Amino acid sequence: SRADMLREGQPVGLYSPGGALVGLLELRERFSYDARHEAEQVYRTTAAEHPGVARLYQQGPVLLGGDIWLLDRPQSAFPHLSLTPAATRTVFAERGWKTIVGFQTRNPVHRAHEYLQKAALEQIDGLLLHPLVGATKDDDVPAATRVRTYEVLLEGYYPRERVLLAAYPAAMRYAGPREALLHAISRQNY
Repeated sequence: SRADMLREGQPVGLYSPGGALVGLLELRERFSYDARHEAEQVYRTTAAEHPGVARLYQQGPVLLGGDIWLLDRPQSAFPHLSLTPAATRTVFAERGWKTIVGFQTRNPVHRAHEYLQKAALEQIDGLLLHPLVGATKDDDVPAATRVRTYEVLLEGYYPRERVLLAAYPAAMRYAGPREALLHAISRQNY
């Protein structure tokens, strides 16, 4: 396999889906894994029809690990909303927010979301609206539509000075509660 040709300490190029070099991995280790076992543990199914399982099964048989260096941040489909975790924390500090709720979804905003967000605004300093804009299933509502629903809320409904809209660049894995925990940890970083 191609992974067998790589040597420890060797830099490995990391490319965006469009083919641009965006980072380097300094190869430190390689290991095999049991894709079916991982699918069962993460997704609670081994059915290839599940989008997360299908993606897992498409990976190669060897995983690589090591230090990573970012060379060029991948281009965002929403550059005006592309904020790093450090950038969001800077905005929070500039606005004097001490208590923040982060809200992430892969769906357009709906009444239950609105209720949760408004309830949060009654108790905290600021709200980070963080719609996921990475890859989702083909039958999901497109990211541009999801983002637009939040923009409309900010234009005339939510208190603009207490809400920050930023795009969350991750892809959905459809891993249920485990993925919800991953998103919660990501939101803490922001």
